[in-house]
Amino acid sequence: MFIYMDPPTGTMLLTRDGASYGDYMTDWVIIHPDGIYWQGIKDKAGKPQIIKTDINQSEDYENRLSYQSDDYDKYLKIKGDTLRFGQNNYEWPTMLGVAYQMTYEMT
Repeated sequence: MFIYMDPPTGTMLLTRDGASYGDYMTDWVIIHPDGIYWQGIKDKAGKPQIIKTDINQSEDYENRLSYQSDDYDKYLKIKGDTLRFGQNNYEWPTMLGVAYQMTYEMT
């Protein structure tokens, strides 16, 4: 999974470019700093759909909030590449962003 960030807005794009990915239905996720995220998926028939979620409505939001800064530095490392992302079938404009490499602990 790759994570691209637009520094002026803080918006992040998670893609499955070049990596194995656990969720075969998800093509990408866009995360906004205000807690809204958009998920591009394909249903069982392969039809693309977009799901919008507000993480602020989650019951355990306050519990996770205190860990976000520590987790960011621990699991996300800048790869140093500036890449154009957003090449898509949804007619969205493309953006330039910094590539991050994400690691995580297997549980």
